Amino acid sequence: MTRRAVLQAAAVLALSWAAIFLVWPWADTAITDLPYRNGQAEQMLAGALPYRDMLFEYPPLAAPLTLLPALVGGHLDPEYELGLGLLMLVVMAVVVWQCGRLAERTRGSPRTAMLAAAASPLLLGAIVRMQFDLVPTAMLIGALMLLVRGSTGAGAAWLGAGVMTKAFPLVAAPPALGWLLGAGRRSDAVRGAVAFAAVVAVITVAGIALSATGVSVAARYQLERPVQVESTQATVVRALSKVERIQPEVGGSHGSVAVAAPSTAPVGLVFLVLQLASFAAFTWLAVRAGHRAAADPAESGAAMCLAAFGCVVAFVAFGRVISPQYLVWIVPLVALAASWREWAVCATGAFALLLTLVEFPRMYPGVVDGDRLALIVVGLRNLALVALVAMCLAALRRRERRPAAEFG
Repeated sequence: MTRRAVLQAAAVLALSWAAIFLVWPWADTAITDLPYRNGQAEQMLAGALPYRDMLFEYPPLAAPLTLLPALVGGHLDPEYELGLGLLMLVVMAVVVWQCGRLAERTRGSPRTAMLAAAASPLLLGAIVRMQFDLVPTAMLIGALMLLVRGSTGAGAAWLGAGVMTKAFPLVAAPPALGWLLGAGRRSDAVRGAVAFAAVVAVITVAGIALSATGVSVAARYQLERPVQVESTQATVVRALSKVERIQPEVGGSHGSVAVAAPSTAPVGLVFLVLQLASFAAFTWLAVRAGHRAAADPAESGAAMCLAAFGCVVAFVAFGRVISPQYLVWIVPLVALAASWREWAVCATGAFALLLTLVEFPRMYPGVVDGDRLALIVVGLRNLALVALVAMCLAALRRRERRPAAEFG
């Protein structure tokens, strides 16, 4: 990873970050929950504790991330937004650097990975700086980098910390541990599982110490979330409702807008099966990639990372909820796929990001109201996510058949 490549990536990141602050449509913040987050920060500044004194729906490590922008910028809405934006710029720079380092260790192009990651805010817009999703994303890619490097305990512990920031890195644990087992590193797999579980347990106990009831309420809040209006499930439910000539119910629930119809439950069951089947397939392919670790550690590590991010995409594509910030989670996949010359994966992921920028926030009211063009755009985005799951699976199968020299 050359100094010139780092400087080029830094310049691209500076320009893209300026755009999502200053240039329309990338800077569009017409719909945001920052006042709510700012309100939570103000409560904490006044001495309130998450779970005990206020509803806090995220894992414990998200609490300091909610408070920190108020300490950096200020407690007023514009100051809080600026503080969060500056903090996320630092985290984005870390993500860019991590993508370069991980590409370097997995026979990819570090320069391509860093440039793609640095330019990614232009595919998503202001949502990148308006939420803290970059932090667990950075923790996930950092954990994968440690695992590829051989630091099993540290990587698994860091992955556990990511889960305790926002739960989605949990789905990367099975392929990561399966990869270690496939490589014959059973003691490392056990050590990693123990480190992961220990971090999750300790931080969970800390949350329970604040308020067991509050933690229980937060867990139920997430588990009971209905089908959100932008999700793939909602796209299918609305399509089936048109065929059945039934008007679906659309209304606010759990901080977002939900869709309900007679087909909601069976569609949800089918999607749950698809999601679990995807997790199982990616984990199995990660185990098989582990078998190749001794012969080609770089290619084997790349396959494990691809399987881990494939699980993340499946979690988004087949889940009940897709908020725009969830697309931040797949930015490293797009960047790494470009570095590995997995162009189908890269292009499909980038297309999903771009359609999210087109849809949110300008078309979101139309999605809620059932506007045809808005539903087509969000439907295409969701179709791209489902296709991305298939592309990741196909890429992993190709890696099993092609000689190692063909990669990178």
